[in-house]
Amino acid sequence: PAPSSSAGTAGRPALHSGWGPRAEPLAATVAPHREHYARHGLLNGVIIILLNKNAETHRLLEASLRLFSAHFLDCYPYDVHIFHEHRLAPGEAEGIRALTKSNVTFEYIDLVNQKLPRGLTADQVKPWNKWGLGYRQMCRFFSGLVYTLPSMQRYDWYWRMDTDSWYTSPLTFDPFARLQSTNCLYAYFWARSDDWFVTKGLWNTFEAWAEQYPLPARNLSRVKSHVMKDGKYMDLMFETNFEIGAMEVFRNAHYQAMFQHLDESEPLGFLRHRWGDAPFRPLGIHMVLEDSQVCSMTKAIQYKHGKHLGSSASPRGRCSRSAPRALNTAV
Repeated sequence: PAPSSSAGTAGRPALHSGWGPRAEPLAATVAPHREHYARHGLLNGVIIILLNKNAETHRLLEASLRLFSAHFLDCYPYDVHIFHEHRLAPGEAEGIRALTKSNVTFEYIDLVNQKLPRGLTADQVKPWNKWGLGYRQMCRFFSGLVYTLPSMQRYDWYWRMDTDSWYTSPLTFDPFARLQSTNCLYAYFWARSDDWFVTKGLWNTFEAWAEQYPLPARNLSRVKSHVMKDGKYMDLMFETNFEIGAMEVFRNAHYQAMFQHLDESEPLGFLRHRWGDAPFRPLGIHMVLEDSQVCSMTKAIQYKHGKHLGSSASPRGRCSRSAPRALNTAV
């Protein structure tokens, strides 16, 4: 089912991202991918992870991926696509692949040196905010750019996790299939208010774009019903260390037009104020989707997030393929 008020993807705005293509030809891998998914009864989904230069994140990834494999991927061997900010050392990719039965692919992205909007340079924007430029670029990347990459075009669904995402109990169902069967196109785990200083100007910029675009009144009203209370913006965010969604949502013309405007227009908030993909997400999700197409996974999956949990990450049994628990539509 299509997102509501969708203008489709045919007229999708061209992005200025400058993100490099895959190192391997995409066409050469499509047929084996389809055969593998058909053999295991999988939907066209992918697990995406960002691995940064910090050595600690590599150790965390090893532990979290090993746990995730025992609790899910061993039964549902979806592709795992790892974006990495550093050139992998000899044997590093092979060591990660050995942790799971899934097909693991790697894509190098140099976040700090990627193209910036409006001809800005790294030297210009680095002093704008105490957060490193790489982190701010990551927020841009996951807000809108990642879904347009050549490497993502074969997939219809994605499941994002961090290197310190911990699925603490075996899964007995496929969340991709469960979302599809219940017409849920975006699933989150936590929704809460973000810090005001990293959402500065976000709502005003979004509202100005919505009026100029123009965004259909029904779509704008739906966004307001979720992110406003008593006429005040609540800085709502979906914590994006866990999210599962249909790619069509983020390739939607409204979503991409909004992202491009917020990315290129003053106050250039991703770079100046460190707008995160987390507070950006509710604006886009509720703009594109009906309330019934957004669901919570808090009662369906046992999940924790944080670096401090890595030392206790040991499997509690194995995954299995059986009936899922119900999902809740919410926020």
